[in-house]
Amino acid sequence: MPATILLLDDEADFRALVKGPLVERGYRVLEADNCAAASVLVADSEFDLLIVDGHLPDQDGRDWIAAQRSAGNRVPIMFVTGTWNDFATYHRLVKELGVARVAYKPVVPLAFADMVDNLFETQNADETEAYSDGDDGLGELRDKYGQELPGKIAALTASIEVLRRFQEDEGAQKEAISQAHRLRGTAGSYGYHAVSSNCALLEEELRVWAGRAQHKESLSTGRVSDLLANVQHAMLEEIPFPVESTGQASSILVLVVDDRSQFIEGMSALGKTQGFRVIGATSTAQALHEYRLRPTDAAVIDLHLSGALSGADLARQLRAITGGIPLPIVLISDTVSLAEKAAAVHLGASDLLGGLPTPEATVLATNEALSNHRLTQPRVVLLDDDIEFSHLTRSILEEAGMSVTHVTDSSLLQEVLARENAELLLLDVNLPIVSGFDLCRALRYQPRWQDLSILFLTARTDPASRIAAFEVGGDDYIPKPVVAIELKARIRARLERVRLLRERGDRDALTGLFTRRRFSESFSSCLRQCERADATMALVLLDLDKFKAVNDTYGHLIGDAVLTQLGALLADRFRPQDLRGRWGGEEFILALPQLDGETAKAAVERALEEFVQFEFNAKDGTMFHASFSAGIAVYPEDGHAQDELVQCADQRLYRAKDSGRRCVVYQT
Repeated sequence: MPATILLLDDEADFRALVKGPLVERGYRVLEADNCAAASVLVADSEFDLLIVDGHLPDQDGRDWIAAQRSAGNRVPIMFVTGTWNDFATYHRLVKELGVARVAYKPVVPLAFADMVDNLFETQNADETEAYSDGDDGLGELRDKYGQELPGKIAALTASIEVLRRFQEDEGAQKEAISQAHRLRGTAGSYGYHAVSSNCALLEEELRVWAGRAQHKESLSTGRVSDLLANVQHAMLEEIPFPVESTGQASSILVLVVDDRSQFIEGMSALGKTQGFRVIGATSTAQALHEYRLRPTDAAVIDLHLSGALSGADLARQLRAITGGIPLPIVLISDTVSLAEKAAAVHLGASDLLGGLPTPEATVLATNEALSNHRLTQPRVVLLDDDIEFSHLTRSILEEAGMSVTHVTDSSLLQEVLARENAELLLLDVNLPIVSGFDLCRALRYQPRWQDLSILFLTARTDPASRIAAFEVGGDDYIPKPVVAIELKARIRARLERVRLLRERGDRDALTGLFTRRRFSESFSSCLRQCERADATMALVLLDLDKFKAVNDTYGHLIGDAVLTQLGALLADRFRPQDLRGRWGGEEFILALPQLDGETAKAAVERALEEFVQFEFNAKDGTMFHASFSAGIAVYPEDGHAQDELVQCADQRLYRAKDSGRRCVVYQT
């Protein structure tokens, strides 16, 4: 018997718009244009769903729903409104009035019908379409799911057994179809493709069987029974014996390079308690080999390694292998001299620990380096109420170097987006209370979220759903199941575009460093952090020596090449937390938090030594070298405000020029 729906709305055009697709899908739809007429229909007929508009001529829709609930009516209700309310309103609708879904006008008719379908199909069940595996790194998740798969297929078998005994029971029909539907999506996503494909055939056959007016074919001997047997057989083929648990392996890898095996063992044991796995190496050659096999998320390196390459050389090579992507590096040493401090800053190390630190101290420093690095990772928020699906999605994206925050409650979405300063939102379409389409539309109404990248993830692949995704402001539409490598590629492309657009105004076009405006904004924030932490900070002004002569002699294109090279050197050296900017013309600026003046001076001198080695070639074949001079001021001894520090550094820069150039001045 088809489900019966009451459509309560005073707009005849709206009722006609949504009724057609619902009737085409087999629903019986009765209409009412006011609350009094609807009350009569509810008293005289049994309904499976009430669709209620919020603004009606004789009574507010919410008040009518409240009266129905008070009278004991527990039929599922979809609330329709043309007014966007805050997210807390949805909780009141759900908790006080028992509303199952909220929809917003204007609606897309076919997408609206999809919402109704989903409401019926997923009562007390989650839609768990997920991803095709496609990545060897998800083996642990696949094995874990493999342990659960026999139980899931047993549940499917049990639901079909119930349906055999109660063939006319619509609840039993929906439960069996829902079980097959979930297995079809998720089993294939975890790599159990034979189970998935057979469940797809079973789901289709169950839908056909349930749609027949008379169930003449027996479920025990007909095609449904054969397909269920195929599902069970596929499971035995893909899981021939019980899967043993391999434990939950951490996806965070840390390379530890030290010739003390005992230290590596200690780091490995402590790392397990802190959520990362240690890849140990006792030589630079072994470390390079291990890193090329499986790039790690961070590295701990002894500066004084024996062998052809020093620890500093290894750190430099690892950064080169990453192709410019920051790698958190913690350096350890038995002593910490000024030269070693400068080397650590110049190499871009996150920290330098002296006195041959214990594994405990090194783990703390590694965790801090990883935490700071996460602040620079692409920030993704995932809103999906399917825990299993979300766990897989998060694993895929975190493996790709993204920071992912999972949300299940749509009322918390804006709070989480603001807290995480999200760059991209992954949004499921079929959510409790309010659809992903309506959430997207609501976000686009607000200036703060108009530039946020929003990607939809859903099993709905019909043209109407795809069109609806873009009409409400979505940037992309990714159907489930999707191959993990495709998901990562599409999200990376979207994030890269977002960052390029954002940095177009923040980055100097020639050098790629911060513009003066952007540097000043970031410096203010960095200065406040140093104030709170009672820490020092060095500010460095650099100026290319005799740059006007370079332009006059070799031309502005060659001058641009010199500027570009210095910008690239500054970007590649120093630490991830250090700020780098082009101050104007041939002037550059650095902010080095938690660094004293002498260490900053030594680090900049290393950069100067490296820069003067570069060879520049003019169009006529003439080869020349360039240099710079620098002045350093330190917070708080030389000033507490940006202007004071810049003025002090500028005075010292002029003294460096007066001293013959190609030098760095710190003290007066």
